[in-house]
Amino acid sequence: MFSANRDERVILPALRNAAASFTVVDTASPDAVAATARAMRVDAIVPGFEYTVGVAAQAAARLGLPHLPPEAAALTQDKPHSRLHLATVGVAVPQFAQIAAPRDILTAASQVGFPAVLKPVNGCGSQLVTRVTSLAELQFEVERAMHQGGVDMGRKIGNVLLLEQHLEGPEYCIEGYIDGRGPRVVAVTEKLLSAEPYFVEMGHTVEAALTQEHRAALVGYIEKITAPTVPYTRRLPCGSPHHT
Repeated sequence: MFSANRDERVILPALRNAAASFTVVDTASPDAVAATARAMRVDAIVPGFEYTVGVAAQAAARLGLPHLPPEAAALTQDKPHSRLHLATVGVAVPQFAQIAAPRDILTAASQVGFPAVLKPVNGCGSQLVTRVTSLAELQFEVERAMHQGGVDMGRKIGNVLLLEQHLEGPEYCIEGYIDGRGPRVVAVTEKLLSAEPYFVEMGHTVEAALTQEHRAALVGYIEKITAPTVPYTRRLPCGSPHHT
C-alpha cells in the first residue's frame, strides 16, 4: 500500500496493518510512485481512488507494467474533455459547457439551458455540485464555487466548472473492470441520493432492482464507451443522469 499519509490521505493503523507493506509516497507524483514501485519490483499498480487513476497509469507506463493508456486516464479527471470525446465517437452525452471565468456564464447558460447542474470539472463525491434553475442562481453558485473552492485529497477543485444539462431519473453506477477480453461488469448499483439541489450520495443498493431490458441498456451504454480500448485493467465509469 502506498499513501501520502497526510491531509485526507491518512491511512488508519488497522488498514496499514492489514497490508503486506505500507510505504509513504507522494501519490500525486507518477515519478515518485514509479520509483518506489521499481525498487519493490511490483507486478502491477492499482489506483485506490479515482484521483490516482492517472498517476497509476503514468507510473505503470514508466515501468512497462499493464496499464490504462495515460491519455484515457486523463479523461477520467477532466469532465468536459471526457464529454467531448464521447460525443465525438457517437456516444450520447448531456448538453454541457465549461465555465473557467465569470465571463463564460452567459455563453454556457445559452448553450445548456435550465435546469442544469453545476460541478467542478475535476471533483468527485458530489462536492460543490448543485442544480441551478435560472441565470441568477447560476451566477451566484459560480461565484460561490470559485471563491470558496476546496481541497479534496490534496487536490484543488472548484476553479473551473462544468455546466451540464439536468436529466430527470434515478442514478446508477456500473461496477467492473476491463481485461484482455473487454469490459466485465460485476454489478449495477443504484445510488440513493439526498434531495436536490445537492445530490449527495446517502447509500447504495447492490444489485439494483432492474428489469433485464433496463439493465441491458445500462450495460450496453458502458460497453459502447469502453469497447474501443486495448487490453488493460481498470474500473468502469459510473453512469449518472444527474451529476457524475
